[in-house]
Amino acid sequence: MIAVIGALDTKIDEFVFLTREISSRGQKSVVIDFGPFSTAEPDVRRLGVAYIGPEQVADAAGVRLKELASRHDRSETLAVMSAGVGHLLGEMVDHLDGVIGAGGSGATSVVTKAMRSVNFRCPLVIVSTLASVDIGRYIDGLACTVVNPVVDVSGLNSITRSVLSAAAGAVCGMADGRSQINFEGTPRIAVSMFGITTAGVDAARELLEHAGFEVLVFHANDKGGNSLEMLVGDRVMTAVLDLTTTEMADAVVGGCLPATSRRFTTAGLLGLPQVVSLGALDTVNFGSIDTIPDRFAGRRFLQHTPEVTLMRTAADECRLIGAELMKRLNTSTGPVTVVLPHGGLSALSVPGAPFHDPEADDALIAAIESAAGPSVELLHVAGSVNDPEVAELMARCLISHITNTHTNVHDEETR
Repeated sequence: MIAVIGALDTKIDEFVFLTREISSRGQKSVVIDFGPFSTAEPDVRRLGVAYIGPEQVADAAGVRLKELASRHDRSETLAVMSAGVGHLLGEMVDHLDGVIGAGGSGATSVVTKAMRSVNFRCPLVIVSTLASVDIGRYIDGLACTVVNPVVDVSGLNSITRSVLSAAAGAVCGMADGRSQINFEGTPRIAVSMFGITTAGVDAARELLEHAGFEVLVFHANDKGGNSLEMLVGDRVMTAVLDLTTTEMADAVVGGCLPATSRRFTTAGLLGLPQVVSLGALDTVNFGSIDTIPDRFAGRRFLQHTPEVTLMRTAADECRLIGAELMKRLNTSTGPVTVVLPHGGLSALSVPGAPFHDPEADDALIAAIESAAGPSVELLHVAGSVNDPEVAELMARCLISHITNTHTNVHDEETR
């Protein structure tokens, strides 16, 4: 069954069309209508599909629709409806083969928040007018396919028909071919990576996989870091190898891929084992060269791609980065080791590379030494973060933490 989510008080024709397209592909559907003033039930019922109206959606969130509507607060209404839809999806998840939603910013907010209740449990698709603008902050960790409608999802025309039909085909196709993710059993390690730390990650991943762990690699580009934190918070992960902490450099210096306030904190708060290193803290990320703020004029840059420009972090910035990183890691309640590579923070800062700057690297390491709390283990290594022996050392250290943590838990349980 496909859940079709939308505000049918303003988009009834569009959702009738979308639902018909799903039915024509042999899939059953249920329409979840969160439009507070919707009268679409008869039109949907005539399609021969199940219908859940706004009263039921509001009830699922513990609010009476009439009371909600009487307050004329759009923000509150969207929040309530999102909670209600999420609750309903969670209740029916065992019978869902997919979820699809469509609309503008309001619908995007409601649908993406609600989808989190079934994330990874079934295919997710959204047709959003924000697809080419700022959809990232709404998706943020969702395993969701985004369809750009090009025009507004308002009325049926040659473009909206084509886009909605394609979206229906997408969710039905994914529903037919999907495989259920099973988060039980295999222990999982979250690992952070950048292009310039790939060699180190590959070496660590190979050792961890050989030891029986499933390794999930996250691109350290703000959204990837958020996804890592989200899955750690959902207790999907056994431990974290944060080899690539570059998002902290962007947060401190002002790059375009900054760590959010929760980055480098979730595993620690849950007491999960962590091994952390300084991968790509030699770089700050910007877009194309013309997007770099004037205050950075005269700095050392490298154009990674036409759309990505990297800036070498300076010694004074490195001191601030190290202090902020340790401020977050010091809150950890589980075992945490910070590996300090003296031979280079990425492929760009090894001897002979364009960002080689031992003074800046030493300033970073010194700041970490100064700020580290008593519960954080510091491990100095002579090599680069990408050297196989360094990466393998990190992996072995993490395995040791996991083994000791599980042994301690077992001892506590048997006392």
